[in-house]
Amino acid sequence: MRKLILQNFFGMLLLMLIANFAHAQNWEQIQKVYSGDAELNGWFGYSVDIEGDYAVFGAKWEDHSGLSDAGSVYVFKNDGSDNWTQIAKLTAGDAANGDTFGGNVRISGNYIAISADREAPGGISNAGSVYIFKNDGSDNFTQVAKVSASDADINDFFGNYIDFEGNYLVVGAWYEDPAAKHEAGSVYIFKNDGSDNFAEIAKLTASNGGASDNFGESVSISGNYIAVGARGANPSFGDTGSVYIFKNDGADNFSEISRLDCPVAEVAAKFGDAVSIDGDYLLVGTGAEDSNGLANAGSAYMFKNDGADNFTQIAKLLSNDLESDDFFGFELTLSGNYALISAQQENYQGKHFAGSAYVFKNDGADNWTQIDKLNADDADADESFSSSVAISGDYMLIGARVGDSDVIDDAGSAYFFKPLAAPSISGQSLAANNSYVDITFTEGIYTNSNGSGALQVSDLQLVFNANGGTAFSASIAAVTKNDATDVASATALSGGESTVRVFINVAGVVQGSETVELQPTDGSSLYSSTGFALAGTETTGALTLNALPATSLTFNGSGDYVDFGANTNFDFGTGNFTYEFKLKTSVRTFQGVLVKRDVGMNSQYMAFNIIEGRMEAWLNNKRVFNSTLAETANDAWHTYALVRNGNTFTLYIDGADVGSNTVSGSVDNTAALVAGKYFASLNLFFLSGNMDDLRIWNKALPVNELHQARVGNEPNLIGYYLFRQVSGNTLIDMTGQGNNGTIR
Repeated sequence: MRKLILQNFFGMLLLMLIANFAHAQNWEQIQKVYSGDAELNGWFGYSVDIEGDYAVFGAKWEDHSGLSDAGSVYVFKNDGSDNWTQIAKLTAGDAANGDTFGGNVRISGNYIAISADREAPGGISNAGSVYIFKNDGSDNFTQVAKVSASDADINDFFGNYIDFEGNYLVVGAWYEDPAAKHEAGSVYIFKNDGSDNFAEIAKLTASNGGASDNFGESVSISGNYIAVGARGANPSFGDTGSVYIFKNDGADNFSEISRLDCPVAEVAAKFGDAVSIDGDYLLVGTGAEDSNGLANAGSAYMFKNDGADNFTQIAKLLSNDLESDDFFGFELTLSGNYALISAQQENYQGKHFAGSAYVFKNDGADNWTQIDKLNADDADADESFSSSVAISGDYMLIGARVGDSDVIDDAGSAYFFKPLAAPSISGQSLAANNSYVDITFTEGIYTNSNGSGALQVSDLQLVFNANGGTAFSASIAAVTKNDATDVASATALSGGESTVRVFINVAGVVQGSETVELQPTDGSSLYSSTGFALAGTETTGALTLNALPATSLTFNGSGDYVDFGANTNFDFGTGNFTYEFKLKTSVRTFQGVLVKRDVGMNSQYMAFNIIEGRMEAWLNNKRVFNSTLAETANDAWHTYALVRNGNTFTLYIDGADVGSNTVSGSVDNTAALVAGKYFASLNLFFLSGNMDDLRIWNKALPVNELHQARVGNEPNLIGYYLFRQVSGNTLIDMTGQGNNGTIR
């Protein structure tokens, strides 16, 4: 056996754990339970255990069948919807006064072990016994065994603490007198032979046991390892307590392999008050330690097996609001990465000894941090909430042995807690015109883990797939509330919205095979108000973009126009360019069609106008107009193009060259480009008709390339507008370059 010498440098780790704690409620109370026949001072919930859909509750002081303090145990079952209902009440087949049946309870598969540490096997007063009940699979529980120590003696209190795993039942007898050492304590191991015969196979005692060590005060089993608490051991430190670890060699030979002594030299600290071992981790309660100078504040220590049976302290755990007389660590349990620790005398919200329970979590790197504090929704003074604790899967079960049953004071009660569900995406819808996606979450969403901050564009990522279509990319433009169909009118997010509108820009012509998919940027982008992260794998799924029907924008002739702004991308200077579009109008009088000219009426401008039913083009005060052509203001669609190539500009109508002129200098680069409006003699002339398929190039297109089918990602195409691609009052640039127009 190796004795571990513990170091004090863990104080720094402790301070870090406390400093880093930021409270977020991760578990919520889902139900309070008590017995169907609750009675005063029955102490339902004195002991609790939970496994799968079954939970058991000891009421060790309950009277039944005319017997005082005989004790009872209640079995509850989850209906699958978090409704826990009493399905059985268990009592000993040979119940007697004062047996305290239900002092400790444990579930293992179909079996329930129940201690009665004051029962008198063979007439031996307070020797103690343990009863085993079995579920027949139909929720009928029958007593199949009763076990007692082979050397039972008066006042051994066999069963003061038990644990049960698989075929092995471990029973503490903390007042047993091994080798005539008064109340040194012993532990007994029983094994099920597979036929419900539980035989005693070993008796464990401490290698250095002494009188009043109370070896067996607490016990825990995990695989081949058994941990035993002896809170009165270690006399060199003044009865501070020790924990002993035994190992099964696989042939049911149990040997003591380690002894852990209390890390602090403090009289009656009660190290070993509670123990829980799970895999490589061992958690030990020191319920009466004067932590941080606070009398009886308590503590808990985490140890880890290095794989060679060396158990080393890796953390000291304290609650973040530790106070005197909390007795933190009086009860505890360990399951996977979670530890649940009792402080049954904590003065919650100023309520004397109301009690609290604390949840700690391993981050995977052996940093155990408090992540929650649990309390009863109806907490009251002197209820000893957390006098017993248990974990199974997502459920935490907490007993309050003197809690009120809602009917009878001090009858005892217990509480089920379950993690608040992490937020998820519960719905999504794509706008008919592909301009936005609405995402619905299961609850309000924030960008910070402390429940603050509004969702940002950077919190989401968009995955685009062309799937053989001609649209070639998509991006997120903005994220707003879902109260408008255009970005400009939508309300900014403030945080906590359960539905958001994600405006998207799709580049290229959508054929109907393309998809977009939205998901969090990663698993630490979005959070619920309680700090749960939206998993990085959450997604809207692939949403198929809609192939939009051919349409156009109608201008009413009295104020409608599209403003592309003074966009520097359209400042061609003396460089080449091409404008091409489709137009239908029946109005012969003067109309502005496509203009880049400011109100100052300067001579450096570009314009398309309808005059006398025919199209004219202007560039830097030079005009192209052909009065011999047939009128195109005939309520039919026509194609138009203006091409500047060096010092020559040419007007094309329906693919034909209708005239050219020479030009010099730059077009005014301070003016906004507008469609459907023209300034002349300080008057405004608006277009009455329909426009579609506007394209702007920063090169001179040859005539054979005009009005060809385009996708939007062609070289030198810097603006492409299919007037079906509208988001609210925004005309979307199909090139994906963001040169959008605003419909006025």
